[in-house]
Amino acid sequence: MSWNPLKRLSKPSTRASPGGELDEKTVEEYVSKFVRLETDTKKLHKDAKKYEDAMLALYHCEKKMSSDLANGELCNDNPELRRLVEEWLSFASSMDSAVDDHLVAIRRCLVDPLKRYQTVFTEVQAALKRRNQVAQECVRLEQRAERLAGRETTGPNLAKLSECKQALEAARGDLRTQGALLAQDLPRWYQASNLYLQPCLEALMHSQTLHWGQATTCAHNLLAPGAKVPVEQRLAAVRALSIVALPS
Repeated sequence: MSWNPLKRLSKPSTRASPGGELDEKTVEEYVSKFVRLETDTKKLHKDAKKYEDAMLALYHCEKKMSSDLANGELCNDNPELRRLVEEWLSFASSMDSAVDDHLVAIRRCLVDPLKRYQTVFTEVQAALKRRNQVAQECVRLEQRAERLAGRETTGPNLAKLSECKQALEAARGDLRTQGALLAQDLPRWYQASNLYLQPCLEALMHSQTLHWGQATTCAHNLLAPGAKVPVEQRLAAVRALSIVALPS
């Protein structure tokens, strides 16, 4: 996912497309969208890393709980409970490889792509900054031209005024070029955002389906017909206890 949908924005063109200039209101709308989208992307990246850590912590906790129970006092005098806990520990241990695979998938499908994706915002900000700088330069040159036009009509003053007008015309041309680039590339960038993020999320959901499907298979294998009946009998006995029986 090294593709950069804003590659052209970082390389200003020397030609402007006719009628492609953005007005200030439209630029401000895009800037507002960029701020919100950048905030949401950073939050999603942060949450993705938390999800990765939480997944690892979940299985570590499950293995520790089942191991502590298997080696603790609760199971010493209860063979059936010990066997149930050992089945649980066996399941948790059998998921090590599946958990590792899913963690790799989380990083490759979401964490790393989102990290790379955030570099795009830097290029957008740079493009907007260039346009803002050119706009400020136009204002500065316009004010200078007005001051020079009000001075005494002398050779040196006329030369300065001519030079300032030439610089102003060049700055206005640059501003039109920047506006045309933004008008062309900003909508295209939004489309590229969806094209970039949607496959990442689809891949993550596919990985989740595989992971939890494998977990279900492992649990089912541990509760094969020979072992499933005793477990169901124990659960039925627990449900029959008055302290857990449902009210009639």
